[in-house]
Amino acid sequence: MHPIPQRCARRPLSGGLVVPYVSVIHGGHAAFGSLDAERARTALLQGLCQICGDRLEERCFLIVRPADAVRGISPEPALHPECLPYTAAHCPMLNGTVTHYRSRAVLAGHPAGRSCTDPACPCPSRTPDQGHTSRSGARADQYEAWMIHTRNYRLTGPNDRPGVIEGISTDVPILRKRLLRKATLPPEQEPAARPARRPGRHARPVAPRPAICEGDPVIAPDPLTPEGAAVIDLHEQLKDLETRTGEWPGGDVVDLLGAWLAEFDFAREPAPAQWVAGSVWVLRRQDRHEDQVTLWADETSALASLARHARANWDNVGGGDGIPDSPPASDRRAVDLYYGPKDERGDEDYWLYADDIGRLASTVPAPDGLHFPDGTFCDRANSKALFHPMTGPDDEGLPAIETGGVLVFAYLDPEMQAVRVSVDLDTADEQVVCADGTIPLHVEVGSATVFSAGARPVPTQSRRDRMRRLIHRVRQTRWWRGD
Repeated sequence: MHPIPQRCARRPLSGGLVVPYVSVIHGGHAAFGSLDAERARTALLQGLCQICGDRLEERCFLIVRPADAVRGISPEPALHPECLPYTAAHCPMLNGTVTHYRSRAVLAGHPAGRSCTDPACPCPSRTPDQGHTSRSGARADQYEAWMIHTRNYRLTGPNDRPGVIEGISTDVPILRKRLLRKATLPPEQEPAARPARRPGRHARPVAPRPAICEGDPVIAPDPLTPEGAAVIDLHEQLKDLETRTGEWPGGDVVDLLGAWLAEFDFAREPAPAQWVAGSVWVLRRQDRHEDQVTLWADETSALASLARHARANWDNVGGGDGIPDSPPASDRRAVDLYYGPKDERGDEDYWLYADDIGRLASTVPAPDGLHFPDGTFCDRANSKALFHPMTGPDDEGLPAIETGGVLVFAYLDPEMQAVRVSVDLDTADEQVVCADGTIPLHVEVGSATVFSAGARPVPTQSRRDRMRRLIHRVRQTRWWRGD
């Protein structure tokens, strides 16, 4: 089973599968394969992904049939590149499990199609739409996924009916095309079944596969681990081979296994991950949307995090020159293929290095000619610091402290299962901005410096005295309030 994308973590599940944003949900039941017309229109107008419901970003995929390509219109909302593989793996129409369109509408016999007792509920109609009526019972078409840049995302409709939207225009530059499934052929065009092979004189009898009895242990590979992801990847490759050829040709299987086993290192025992006091691996990942710095106890963990990002965005590079359609199981290999040579990287890049975080020293020196505001300005700005709380549990914002225009968010993150701290420098006062546009920043956790860029070292005792006074003040305030 293809793992659920991170973007879909908040979507409801039905039968263990993600319920798409555009699917009909009524009476507590989700009807896969039946579009909620209002949600589908919202997704088209606002540029939302039809699976997770989040806004599309730099690139997106359009689902296209041959008839859609002729008309130049994809009638469905688009998908994120990371939501497409999950959809292609689990949708019966896209993965080729079904060979014909349904002969009747989904809601005609589905619990979600039943009328409810809520007078204010616009219960979904059981009447099939025009598209279903025209395809009812017909053989399944070929389906492709076309990648476009979202700057070319354009809604279109019939020329004689202005204001009517039929879908997303495909008459734009196509970055990549991916075949999802082939059309179902009529019986007379289906390839003849292969005759059974006669065993040769030297053929060895194949031992029957033992049946799995109730109570026998069944291994379920974990897709979140490199080993589990590798096993699942091999299984999918063998299934694809069997689908294409009707069997497992020995030569092809040997080639697949050879490439798969080459991703493993059996000669070296993996060293256990250890946290070395005062040291850390710093991973900086940068693209046109973000510049993220994270800290890791060892290089293997940092590389695994970087590989997860590469696999989640593999559709941006998969199928290119020398790059496979699916990411390899090896974290190092996946990162090397995704980012490419250092001198050929464009908007995306990363830096991974070990550093000592137990010392009060600048990791990046202060720029020449910097004149940071004096003590008077800093005291005035600090005394005017503002706290921006959440107004309630339903508030979509986050608690933050604003000092000198800098926003520091500190909150409990249920997804990361951690206390999360982030700093937003976009609104910083001009007095703290250097001539080159950077801002000196120094971050400490307890007595350890975890990040320092452009800051000058200060006497340790001075910092301890100020922190001691601050902690004493906080404890007094809590006692006075009775916390």
